[in-house]
Amino acid sequence: MSGIEDILDNEVDYVPLHKPVDYNSWAKRGERFYSVDVTHKQLPADIYVVKKDNNGVPYFHVAPFLTDKLTPFAGTPAPYVFEQIQTFWKAKETFNKLGFLHKRGVLFFGAAGCGKTACVKLIVDDVIKRNGIAVYIRDFEETSEGLKMFRKVEPDRPVVAIEEDIETFLNEKDETREFLAFLDGENQINNIVNLATTNKPEELEERIIKRPGRFDLVIGVNPPIKEARQEYLKQLLCGAMPDKEIAELATQTQGLGFSHLRELVACIVGLKLDKKETLERLKKGITEKVKMKKLGNESELGFTVNFEGGK
Repeated sequence: MSGIEDILDNEVDYVPLHKPVDYNSWAKRGERFYSVDVTHKQLPADIYVVKKDNNGVPYFHVAPFLTDKLTPFAGTPAPYVFEQIQTFWKAKETFNKLGFLHKRGVLFFGAAGCGKTACVKLIVDDVIKRNGIAVYIRDFEETSEGLKMFRKVEPDRPVVAIEEDIETFLNEKDETREFLAFLDGENQINNIVNLATTNKPEELEERIIKRPGRFDLVIGVNPPIKEARQEYLKQLLCGAMPDKEIAELATQTQGLGFSHLRELVACIVGLKLDKKETLERLKKGITEKVKMKKLGNESELGFTVNFEGGK
């Protein structure tokens, strides 16, 4: 899970006393009226987590998206997926004519640190530019209730749902049922893109990973190819190393992910540690638990479409 969990769990559901509220409007719930400082006809375009108040009523809590900004480098799946999602948003009328719910699911799998979350962030940023919202899911039941409420107020706005490390949701029978109901069961909604990530695709059942309508695109994210490593290292180093040395370093880092490259730069530039020892340490930490297409040479794309394993 990302650090968002710790941040949200430590936040309170009331306004702190040191932040006085200028109550100037009324909000009605049932037969009750509550004094509030701001009312909105529309939920602001942003990233949220759905939570429940003390009365069990869902509300949308603004949430941070904790990931580094990552350019769509050569060989990454970001441009490929982004183009497909762009086409999807434009196809709403066609889906309606066909009698289909306007929804799409994309699952990114691969080793940690290779850019899965950065791909998700690219699509999230785009939906916010479209005046839509993104919802980071930490509980499928609460999120389903919140989005049903959202759809009553705003039936047509685009939504992106973010489901990171989905294998962690599927350890219990009830969680799996809520998960499937959200994707294509009684709790699914219209005009939505579901984006999920996993480091452990082999732990997912075929009814999840190989079922169109749940995840229509399944994208394996491999470690970045040489061109991408070189671009990323150049971006990180900001002129602290000559281009020739960066090219050599890109060659030496085959198999390392973006997070490994960031750690490498932090060690050899920020902490002045030995480059050779750092590279050896980082490469020893690489595992090959994820089943992926073996890249025959460095010019091949750093991603795959579909997954050949599954339970």
